[in-house]
Amino acid sequence: MKLDYTKGHEKLISVTLSGISVLFVVLICMKIVSYYKLSTRAGNIEEMAQIIIANDCNKPDDLDKYLDTTKEMANNLKKSNLFAPPPPKKNPVTQVPCI
Repeated sequence: MKLDYTKGHEKLISVTLSGISVLFVVLICMKIVSYYKLSTRAGNIEEMAQIIIANDCNKPDDLDKYLDTTKEMANNLKKSNLFAPPPPKKNPVTQVPCI
């Protein structure tokens, strides 16, 4: 089943599809290389973090200094829970005096 608009252009279509295939292979290779670079970088960051933690374990006061800001942020998030419905609004007038 040949289409009319492909007659006479078989070589051009073949070259175009080959070029697209090569482009996809190059893009896949780049993606694989970037994955391995990131995993290596993540391993290096993990090693550096372990060294920093090992050195800082002797100084617990410094650890509290670093954790104070995160504790404050966590407490603020607990107070303003985004998933809880807001409390119902109360009318400021609770009792009307009879005259």
